Amino acid sequence: MNVLSLFDGISCGRIALERAGIKVDTYYASEIDVDAIKVSTNNYSDIIQIGDVTKVNGSDYKDIDLLMGGSPCQDLSSCRVGNGLEGVKSGLFFEYLRILKECKPKYFLLENVVPRKKEDENIISELLGVKPIYINSSDFSAQNRPRLYWTNIPIELNYNKNPNTVLDIMEDKNSFTSKMPNWLNNRWGAKTRY
Repeated sequence: MNVLSLFDGISCGRIALERAGIKVDTYYASEIDVDAIKVSTNNYSDIIQIGDVTKVNGSDYKDIDLLMGGSPCQDLSSCRVGNGLEGVKSGLFFEYLRILKECKPKYFLLENVVPRKKEDENIISELLGVKPIYINSSDFSAQNRPRLYWTNIPIELNYNKNPNTVLDIMEDKNSFTSKMPNWLNNRWGAKTRY
């Protein structure tokens, strides 16, 4: 499989494909963070780094089977008051859309936060031609990260939710809980998920 990963970070997409048993023949990564690129290339020396997403010409990548990415969420997130898709960072979604149209991959996958404004979610859905799939990382791990996934990959969600909490995966639970205030420690002891 030939993959083009935009906003690649430390190539977690490559890790996910590997864990899913999907053979990657060629993996192109568009990323600008120097430290993320170092981690990525240290873990996978065969990754082809192609730089800034705004300078990528999707027409140069016509043999792509999967285009994936998670454009910056800062302007979409409910954690801050941002300008949504009109924001400088989250507006980079339109670079993803441009490259999708230029390279015409067989499959695409876009991940992002659940936007603060439903209007932004609707715009992304309309432009990609698919409705998002809602998945919270807490279904698989001890981390609470609600996310939306837009894709044309046929997916049937059928899984058992993970019952673990953060304390279940910590090596030194006593050291961690002894530093918490009593009210929070009691919540952790009651297996509250965070």
